[in-house]
Amino acid sequence: MSVYEKYLRNISKSKNVFILTAENKLALRNIPNNKILDVGICEQNLIGIASGITKKGGKCFVHALSNFLVSRAFEFIKIGLDYQKNSCILVGSMGGFLSTFNGPTHQSIDEIYLIGNLTNFDVFFPATEYEMVLFLKKFNFNKSVYIRYNHINNKILNKVINKNYKPNSKLIGNGKNVIISYGVCSEQIFKILYENASLKNKYKLYNFSLITSINKTFLLNLSKKNHNLLVVEDHVNKGSLSEKIKILLYENKIRMNLISKNLGNNYFQPKKTLDELFKNYGITKKYLENLNFKQ
Repeated sequence: MSVYEKYLRNISKSKNVFILTAENKLALRNIPNNKILDVGICEQNLIGIASGITKKGGKCFVHALSNFLVSRAFEFIKIGLDYQKNSCILVGSMGGFLSTFNGPTHQSIDEIYLIGNLTNFDVFFPATEYEMVLFLKKFNFNKSVYIRYNHINNKILNKVINKNYKPNSKLIGNGKNVIISYGVCSEQIFKILYENASLKNKYKLYNFSLITSINKTFLLNLSKKNHNLLVVEDHVNKGSLSEKIKILLYENKIRMNLISKNLGNNYFQPKKTLDELFKNYGITKKYLENLNFKQ
């Protein structure tokens, strides 16, 4: 049983907690069927039911494949949850590079653009499943949150995350060049830096999992000691974290050299494994070794 499943099993003992899915159990494999309301392949209906339960005081954990949960049911999310302030936890599976071998029909690479612009929503892309549970334990249902479910559990990274956990903290490194990332990309970069002392001295990595909390104060503080910034993400450029950062830097006249490494305006080329995807998109030790910022 995964750490998220253990969390759900415990919290669902409460009568006002509901676990819902649209015929997807990637994050729920060991949760008994009698604990899950499965609406079938009907994502709009899934959100409609969740908003109604929430309106009556229930707490809903809503699961589906990321692309169908966000894109297919977007109008229902916007009206039933966001506009009416019905706070739910949406858990999307196989978002970003975690879709690996799937083509465009199953790729979810624009969630920040879609969900991150809603008024009463946060967007959270954890580096590990353990980080996801740490976040949920502190979640108070004042807003809805969309989570890109990440099954990866890097034990070394989990130990680092566990120390006085707070989203968007520095994970590793002492260099003057800053890397901001999230989700599986953050975990990949952590591994590269952890295994290479020279890169650890060249960069410092911030795991910016709570993407919607990016703000002027954070960037101002960052710019006082650091002038180079690399943002790595498995998301299209439109509405991405790097685009949000560019706007904040420009509007507040903060001077930093920024390099964005994302998917541009394209779907990614499917590969069999995450490692193949990282190699194909240059999220590698070699790339970090050779990277030069404009001075």
